[in-house]
Amino acid sequence: YVCGDLNQVAEKGLLGRAEVVVVDPARAGLARSVVGYLLNCGAKRVVYVSCNAATLARDLQLLCGGTAAVSAAHQGKQPWRQTGGKGSKSSSAGTAESAGQAISMFRLLSWATIDMFPQTDHVETVVVLDRVSAA
Repeated sequence: YVCGDLNQVAEKGLLGRAEVVVVDPARAGLARSVVGYLLNCGAKRVVYVSCNAATLARDLQLLCGGTAAVSAAHQGKQPWRQTGGKGSKSSSAGTAESAGQAISMFRLLSWATIDMFPQTDHVETVVVLDRVSAA
């Protein structure tokens, strides 16, 4: 169990494999390095709590999307970044191959909106993602 800012925890090398990851980012959404970690950490499930529907939609595209999303998520330096061959391709099974190694994506399992502040326009959204097994 590790609790903290995922960017800072990753920099300190405290992250390893995970079964379930719960993220609750600021309104700006997930950093690209965090998306890269989530795609590569081996977690079977991600629970994403969001206060911003626009950044949630962007991040879901990266986590559940296609090859372009994986390429975008892997830009920059990440300690968990995979290295290897050139190019990338995607399959209909929801996986993509990036840097020569297969990366399994996630699928949206369920979501719920919670109106914690009824006198405002803001709602919290909780999304559960399950990893799609590599074919």
